[in-house]
Amino acid sequence: MKTSFFCILFGTILLLFSFENSSAQKNGINGPVYPSAQNIKSFVDKDHGVYSKSYILISDYTINDLFSFYSAELNNIDFIEVENDSSKKGWMNFIDMINGVQFHICQFSKEWVSIDKSKKAILLLQHKSRDVDRLRDKLFVTIQFMPNINEALIHDFFKELEKDGEFVDFMKLLEKYKTPDGNINFTKAISENPNNKDLRHYKEILYDANLLINGGNH
Repeated sequence: MKTSFFCILFGTILLLFSFENSSAQKNGINGPVYPSAQNIKSFVDKDHGVYSKSYILISDYTINDLFSFYSAELNNIDFIEVENDSSKKGWMNFIDMINGVQFHICQFSKEWVSIDKSKKAILLLQHKSRDVDRLRDKLFVTIQFMPNINEALIHDFFKELEKDGEFVDFMKLLEKYKTPDGNINFTKAISENPNNKDLRHYKEILYDANLLINGGNH
């Protein structure tokens, strides 16, 4: 039950990025929610055009019924299912540390894109538990809508860092300059690390991918 940290990060990087820049609130965002959903929460990041809903399923569902539900609901609003790398791999099993606690996680995602190619919808499913024997007790569901950005730019950048053995150090560097709202203070990071070409490159990539607000200046 092990896969590389890079694979896990990229598989959910857009979700993590937007959640860190979002404020959780019950805002009435209209997103499809399975009938037996519990603990429904809404998220919005108007600056990035990201809207999400998350909830938990404990009973009265099957995975196939859940997929059918979302396929029908998203088809009704002119979204077409696409086959991404995550769905090709199927369910991914790994162990992650959350607030210092080890969790067993089984994860799967599906992706849809609007007919005009301007928007994307991602369905992320997770079984998550500290006790591997109770891993399937709950299903954590997130449905997220966002602009259809160029993920390949981010994927290639992190893949190159991992290849060169610099991925972990780079992520630690970004963490050092993370602001309270979840963004990265690139102005300060670059000024204090003028010889780090990866920082400048990453800033450019996020700008090109429409994920960077105000050019990263804080």
